Amino acid sequence: MAILGATCTKAGDSLDGQPEKAVTSPAHKYQFDLIAAALRALESRRGHPLIDDPLAEVLVTAANEPLSSAFLATGFPENPSAADGTFLLINASGIFTRYGDDFIAAELGSGTRQVVQFVAGLDTRAYRLPWPADAVLYEVDHPHTLEFRSRVLREHGTAASVTQRLIPAATTADPWAEDLCVAGFDPEQPTAWLIAPLIMAGLPGQAQDLLFERIIELSAPGSAICSDANIFLPSTETWDSLAEPVVPEDIRAANFWMLTYPDSRMPPADWLTGHGWATDVQTAAEIAAHYDRPFTDDVPDIVKQHTQWQFLRAKLPHVHYPE
Repeated sequence: MAILGATCTKAGDSLDGQPEKAVTSPAHKYQFDLIAAALRALESRRGHPLIDDPLAEVLVTAANEPLSSAFLATGFPENPSAADGTFLLINASGIFTRYGDDFIAAELGSGTRQVVQFVAGLDTRAYRLPWPADAVLYEVDHPHTLEFRSRVLREHGTAASVTQRLIPAATTADPWAEDLCVAGFDPEQPTAWLIAPLIMAGLPGQAQDLLFERIIELSAPGSAICSDANIFLPSTETWDSLAEPVVPEDIRAANFWMLTYPDSRMPPADWLTGHGWATDVQTAAEIAAHYDRPFTDDVPDIVKQHTQWQFLRAKLPHVHYPE
């Protein structure tokens, strides 16, 4: 079902020529994106990595931001163990980045040619994944985040390997859905929606509902969604007490709880099931085991709590009417 009143006309491949919006990424969101990039860079350095993302290090180096630079400077642990906080964070980054990669590959393999990354951050899938020649990737995030990544990688001499449309938006209340259509998005074609992990915690409940409402309106039969499925807050303890057993001392200022809204909301799987989507929810432990990186019994208790973090895949079936 298309958005009422939306006009779908083709636009350019970048932010050039789009109306300039007087908004920049909040400092904590930008910092979070850089830390995530540093973890992907460290995963790429290990033996037998789940992802190969050398551009992540390029972005962190260009930003020269203290906390993400500190993460990168720690390097991959020489003797990784379940008690090593840096190793656990790198491991989680590799697992969940690969999970998103495999979702996109599966949907492209099924014939979908329209992919939307919501809260794309400093992700480099447009540059490092193999894409069919007729695929289009739409990336929605803060204008500053999109501009920074594009500028740095352009200056690095790297070009996207897919037709790429950048959709600047500051909040879910922005007209990002209409902007998708203006950029060439076709709501009559199946879409693969990849929503960045932690976005459920990073949205107030009302904003989460608005996000899924708009995705449902824009999704043709055959569309699919991949996201986390709960708000990933195992307790009400402070960040300091949670970070102590996991996060290296010199980077504990990187408060991963800084983007969370622990208010009530309907779980996305329930929301989508009620609108005719087929849903499948897996825990972080199940996904980690799938990639042969199971959580072991000797991980800190806070990590054990997070093994039940839920991830969602959903598909909107084609309706076949009897003849």
